[in-house]
Amino acid sequence: MKSSSLFVLLAVAPQIIIIPTVTGETFIYIRSPPTNEPVKDIYSNDMTCNVHNRAVPQTVNVATGDNLTFEWYHESRKDDIINDSHKGAVQVYIAPSASNGTGGAVWTKLFSDSYAYAFDSSSNNKWATDRLRRAKGQHHVIIPNIPTGDYLFRAEIIALHQAQVRYDQDHDKGAEFLTFHAFV
Repeated sequence: MKSSSLFVLLAVAPQIIIIPTVTGETFIYIRSPPTNEPVKDIYSNDMTCNVHNRAVPQTVNVATGDNLTFEWYHESRKDDIINDSHKGAVQVYIAPSASNGTGGAVWTKLFSDSYAYAFDSSSNNKWATDRLRRAKGQHHVIIPNIPTGDYLFRAEIIALHQAQVRYDQDHDKGAEFLTFHAFV
């Protein structure tokens, strides 16, 4: 974490890019998965940072109190973001970059949105993924007061539409983890 800079993270299949809103210039600070296919095997090393876990050469400068906006989409901005049948949670974690997201309990959850009971049974805004679609694919976290250094942010969607059977029991089923990582 260095000087203050507000930016938007954009998840694009097959890659993920960051567009800082201050300059409008495009930079790559993301571990970009080669496709937007989910990770289903919860015992796989791919759970850490998707299937393309590699270091990136640059970081984004942010400061305590900055608002990080993560934006998800399929093919272009403001598209359907995620299929309406893919109900589930949206979460963000942080870990020291030096850990590479591995080596035990290095992740701390900063944000979690899942199911919100609605008294109105006609509400279609119960799941975090419903709210994500309504927000045009965007969700936010505030940078906490943490020591200066380099960090890895992990944004995650957990789609539950096939979670009635575990992946290790049927490789066509299981919860779907969609993740990407930003270096700040």
